[in-house]
Amino acid sequence: MTFLRVLLAWAATSGVFLAWRALESGVRGGQPLGAALKASLGAVAAEAALVTLLAGLWFASLGSGGGWLVFLLVGLVVEVSPRLRGAEGRAGLTWKPVVGGVLRMMLAGVACGLIMRF
Repeated sequence: MTFLRVLLAWAATSGVFLAWRALESGVRGGQPLGAALKASLGAVAAEAALVTLLAGLWFASLGSGGGWLVFLLVGLVVEVSPRLRGAEGRAGLTWKPVVGGVLRMMLAGVACGLIMRF
């Protein structure tokens, strides 16, 4: 796997995450779109780098298929665990954001896989 493929996968993953943040910002309202994206640029770049490294490890050495399942499980761990830890003593959990977060992680993983595979 070449470094160029890893950089392209990172750029694609960053694009997926930025598009998702723009969508979230538009749905929630609040901050203007440019300010919301500029404020989250560093976090998006770091998160995209971690997801790209995981995808590179998966697609280059550990597995040749099932990447969507790996990123489904990673998305569930990332989104569900904090909600379960924070739910102690509360009656209900909001699960709509969980579905969105898991979908975001799966899209990023599939995008990385497509770029790294070819």
